[in-house]
Amino acid sequence: MDRDLDLIILAADRSIRTALDALLSRFPLRGGSARLDFLVPGTDSVAFHQAVELLRGYLRRAKYALVILDFQWSHNFPNSTDMYADLKGRLDRNGWSERCEVIVIDPMLESWAWADIQTLARCISPKYAPQVQQALMNQKPAHGKPADPKKALRDLRLPGIRRVPGFKLDDAFYNELAWHIPKQVILRCQDPSFVKLRSALSSWFGPWP
Repeated sequence: MDRDLDLIILAADRSIRTALDALLSRFPLRGGSARLDFLVPGTDSVAFHQAVELLRGYLRRAKYALVILDFQWSHNFPNSTDMYADLKGRLDRNGWSERCEVIVIDPMLESWAWADIQTLARCISPKYAPQVQQALMNQKPAHGKPADPKKALRDLRLPGIRRVPGFKLDDAFYNELAWHIPKQVILRCQDPSFVKLRSALSSWFGPWP
């Protein structure tokens, strides 16, 4: 069967799409020869509940499908494993068996940002990077990441400065972070959702990144 896409990525929102697009531009699949496209429904809820319908038009067009969404939104799942099993099962039963993967980021995309505090600080503010790094370390638990990594970034304060000048959690920030986080940090990242992403892309297209 002739397919015009190797991979269709259903990214729940623009932040996820921006970060992943930058990572895949920086580390192209199959040396840049893989053909891929994005779908962005706009919310985690729509991505979860309507993934089967949104991807139906790609069943014959795309060889593989990847769905990426956050765990933290209004739902009744006790954990990300159950959310994953529900959505993966629906996709498998609707034509994607053995050629799709679901990535549930627990709790949210911003948890990936905390993998490298030094790079995170520089992307937040090159001018105030040392102060930002210290402020981030003050918010970071001794082991792991903040329970609410997005709120921790939104509430970031520097001594004598109410907010970090010019910092916004916008597409430009996610793009900047994805382009500058060191490859060795990506390779050693043990966040379960990122490990699953790396494993899926590597199994389909060869070692990634």
